Amino acid sequence: MTLPSSGPISINDVCAEYGVPNNTPFPSGFYGKPGFPSSGPWGLSDCYGLSNVVFTPDGGSAAGSAPSGTASVTLSCNFAATWTYSISSGTSTGTSVSIGSGGSATSITFNLAAPGTGTRTTVWTVTGVSNGVTRNFTVTLDAGS
Repeated sequence: MTLPSSGPISINDVCAEYGVPNNTPFPSGFYGKPGFPSSGPWGLSDCYGLSNVVFTPDGGSAAGSAPSGTASVTLSCNFAATWTYSISSGTSTGTSVSIGSGGSATSITFNLAAPGTGTRTTVWTVTGVSNGVTRNFTVTLDAGS
């Protein structure tokens, strides 16, 4: 779960979110973890809204293209996520997805095969949810020449 965005916050809350022992030195024991800098001063008040869940990319748009063969895009999360998606434009012809909508995995790959002649474009609207963290994506694939 994401740390609270306001109100009381404790080192125990931060340790629980990041899965580290309560005696982990603060802030040095957290340097380089998601949301933390690699060095320098850092206080508990800087932890509001942080999460140990990392999506790659961190939401937004992802695109792939292939003049021949198959265009693909992979979205991932450092924890298992539930992925839901639908085609928002384009064709389902030549498409495949590594897991079914509503399935759970640490990554999901979208594929679009190039047609024999011409081009295909497909756009998916995707949501990934893991440990209370939600990210939204638009995946656009172009295949063909």
